[in-house]
Amino acid sequence: MLILLDCRSLLEGGADERSHIIFSSVAFLARERGVEWLFLVDQSGRESSWPLPAGVRIIKRRALPGKVGRRHWDSWTIPRVATKYKADWIMLTEGVTAAPPAPGQPIWLRPAASPQDAGNFLLIHPWPSEAAGPLDSAEKDIFKQTHTQGKEYFWADVEATDEEGIVRLLKSFSLFKKRQLSNLQLVLAGSRLRQEGSLKKLLDTYKYRQDLHWWPLAEGKGAAYAQLFPFKKKTVGIPLLDAWKAEVPVVIGSETGLQELAGDGALVADMNDPASMAGHLMVLYKDEKLRRSLIEKASARLPAFDARLSMDQLWAGLSGQRSIASNKLT
Repeated sequence: MLILLDCRSLLEGGADERSHIIFSSVAFLARERGVEWLFLVDQSGRESSWPLPAGVRIIKRRALPGKVGRRHWDSWTIPRVATKYKADWIMLTEGVTAAPPAPGQPIWLRPAASPQDAGNFLLIHPWPSEAAGPLDSAEKDIFKQTHTQGKEYFWADVEATDEEGIVRLLKSFSLFKKRQLSNLQLVLAGSRLRQEGSLKKLLDTYKYRQDLHWWPLAEGKGAAYAQLFPFKKKTVGIPLLDAWKAEVPVVIGSETGLQELAGDGALVADMNDPASMAGHLMVLYKDEKLRRSLIEKASARLPAFDARLSMDQLWAGLSGQRSIASNKLT
């Protein structure tokens, strides 16, 4: 089987959850199902940093800029290349291509909500990172001694929010500190954090600034007392699954789009109301039984998000065991 993968948007977007899922699918299908791949790339774009399966062929074509260039790529370049190389399937990652020549069929591989017409889509779940996993108590203690004076901390992903969102989270943390008189810390994690202007001034005068830390996005998640995903972010849920795999309880925001994925494996806070998040922080702090129950519920849900299960579902669609018009990964 030969599959043409449109890599233009993957290289433009850089390494993210979507590219992780897609290139992991490529590697699995090449290694275990003998699938051959054509990667269609913009000849002026950068090369992929992902390790490529043996035998992958790179096809370079010129991509024109703007919306017109995008339509030209989707409706002319992709079908033409598929015809020339006699691809059995076309995997699209952006845009809508013109109807490909038989036997090639379009498959969508892009993060999306649940399909409106389940009969036309094969739903494939994401899966946690291979590197994710629980830390033992000694590893957690070493990290906390090094970074938070040995104190427990909440870890919050603020990568996708703005100053207003950070302010709301800080109000929630203030309510928690005021009511609990706890020494728990708060970590704001994100690679694009802005500590200038009015936000810097706010932080300099924040009452609990000694309990506040700014870290890179990936640092310290596994040692956290709880992980917070309060803000809407373009994600298929891998960070949430990583937290479950690390056996760290999770609180998500009501507008993040993660509720369906999380089910009863996470607490849900209304981020328009600082008291809502503060209440969840307090109950996690006070009720160890509830905290343990949350971890157990998450662990019970985790087997449904298995990489091999998702790849087997994808292969079933590709090999004709399921009739699909398109495919969305969520």
